[in-house]
Amino acid sequence: GLVELQEASAVPAIANLVADDNHNVREATAEALGLLGEASGMDALAQLAQDEERFVRFAATEAVGRLGGEGALPILISALQDRDENVRWIACDALIKHGNASAVGELVKLLDDIGGPKWEEKRICDVAADALEAIGTPEAQAAVEKWRRSQPQYQ
Repeated sequence: GLVELQEASAVPAIANLVADDNHNVREATAEALGLLGEASGMDALAQLAQDEERFVRFAATEAVGRLGGEGALPILISALQDRDENVRWIACDALIKHGNASAVGELVKLLDDIGGPKWEEKRICDVAADALEAIGTPEAQAAVEKWRRSQPQYQ
C-alpha cells in the first residue's frame, strides 16, 4: 500500500484515522506514520501518544522516536511519565538518540524505575541511564554516576 511506496501524500489520509473508534486502527495509524517518516505526521502522533489504549501510546511513542526532529522531544519527554512501563521504556530508548538537556530532569526520575517490557533485558532505569549518558550534560553524568553506585551489578 501507501506505506510501502513511502508516499508522503498519504500522511493526511492516514492521520485522519487518529480518532477511529477501533484501537487497532489507531495503533496501525501510529505505526504507518512512523514508517512513512514524514515530519508532517508528528501532530497526529502527538495525539496518538495520549490515547487511552497503551498499545496505541506505545506505537505512537515508538514512531515519534523513529522520526525524531524538533517535534519529537516534547512528546518523548511527556511519554516518560506514562502510566505504562512499556511506553516509558520506549521513550527512554528514543531519547538515547534524540534527547537533550531538556529531558534530563524526567530521565533522572526514572533511574528508580525497575519496570520494563518483558521482552527486553534492560529495565527502564538502565535505558534512562543510557539516555542520560548520551545527553552527557554534567547534571546527567552526575546522576548516572550516583545511580551506578547504588546498583549491585556495578559494585
